[in-house]
Amino acid sequence: MEPIVHKLKRLLREKNISHAEIAEKLGKHRTFITRKIGGDSMETRLLEDILEATDLTYQHLVCNDDNDLRQELDEIKKDISILKEYIPQYNKRQG
Repeated sequence: MEPIVHKLKRLLREKNISHAEIAEKLGKHRTFITRKIGGDSMETRLLEDILEATDLTYQHLVCNDDNDLRQELDEIKKDISILKEYIPQYNKRQG
């Protein structure tokens, strides 16, 4: 399993978010952020601060921002909503 910090580093690169941007938003030195993101582990509080400063979520880290999976889940949610609308009508016709 890939360490979460490595996933964060990859995601920041994909989103073109620089260490300098993060450092500025957090009031930290860029070298500090670079060192933490370049490591294998990170304090949870710092990870949460970085996610908040970059408008990312734990879901982005866990799902690797897999748009296909997100789209599929959104479509399933829509289908469920539609079914919920029809089920009461179906039950009334059966009764």
